[in-house]
Amino acid sequence: MFSARWTWLALTLLPALTQAATPEPVPLTRVFQDWRVACDNTRRCTAVSGSTDNPGMGLYIVREAGAKGSTRLSAISYDDVALRYEFHLDGRPTEPWKYGSKGREYYYLENDAAVEKLRELRNSDTLSSNSNFGERRVSLQGLSAALLLMDSVQGRIGHPSAFVRPGYQADSRVPPAPAIPKLPRFTLAPALSEAEQQAIGDYMIALSKDELSAAPHQNWQAQAEVYSLDPTHALVRLRYGCAEDGCNHSLYRVSRTAPYQATPLELKAAPEADVAPELYGQISFNPVSGQLKIFREMGKDCGDSSIWQYDGTAMQLKDRRTMWRCDSINEDYWPVTWRAKG
Repeated sequence: MFSARWTWLALTLLPALTQAATPEPVPLTRVFQDWRVACDNTRRCTAVSGSTDNPGMGLYIVREAGAKGSTRLSAISYDDVALRYEFHLDGRPTEPWKYGSKGREYYYLENDAAVEKLRELRNSDTLSSNSNFGERRVSLQGLSAALLLMDSVQGRIGHPSAFVRPGYQADSRVPPAPAIPKLPRFTLAPALSEAEQQAIGDYMIALSKDELSAAPHQNWQAQAEVYSLDPTHALVRLRYGCAEDGCNHSLYRVSRTAPYQATPLELKAAPEADVAPELYGQISFNPVSGQLKIFREMGKDCGDSSIWQYDGTAMQLKDRRTMWRCDSINEDYWPVTWRAKG
């Protein structure tokens, strides 16, 4: 007799099974019990599970689309947790993984080894490891549904490379991955002198004074930061109305010489990216890379993060990732919904 858990899982997976022939539109995000999943515009899927302990460990999965798409399964840790070189699956010892090489990744498996391990994990409840904080555990509840969604999005159901429902159709017939968008290369602009930055900043503060004095702005006082953007324009970031979780911002593209001409800085993204950036939170600009970062914190280690790159006239979306459950997971391991290169 099936338990309630397996009945729930079967009902959850049924839509994906019946629609496997028509891959879901991307980008998409889903939550399956303790797992968060996103598949981006190239059908690369990322998934992460939080720890049942705090501080703890987590699991992070990245699978590229296409017949030769790579797979990586990582055991990651949070805060000051140092994981030991041993794992237990539902209390039973399991074979060791490779030592990690980046960020908070302690151990990992790749490609065929990762696929086989995930097939084993999806039929279990908990993966655990010892650490300097004692035993740390990761919930595997929802992993089967997350893996099946990945298979469906990438058109793998019925193929040998599928996580959940492998079959005999050749992997060479798995749909190819969509091309990753390429952004124009950013060219480093001539630096602005301190006097130029001061003059432009003072102009923009004076220009915004009347607007910020009116309701509902409560006589906010703006602070200006000025960056070189291209040979004829500067980027001005006005910051005002700050609270614990961030500030309001206005972004402008301003001529570098008087008489100054200012227009709101345009942030452009493809319609399917489904992103409407809210200029609240923490915003920073790197004049060397031409990249603007917008981070909206929703709590400890959760929120929305996007990176935009200047193309000569506007900012183009380069990377977006979200974490909609506060699980102490570092931003580097948040599920990704959009990416471009350039």
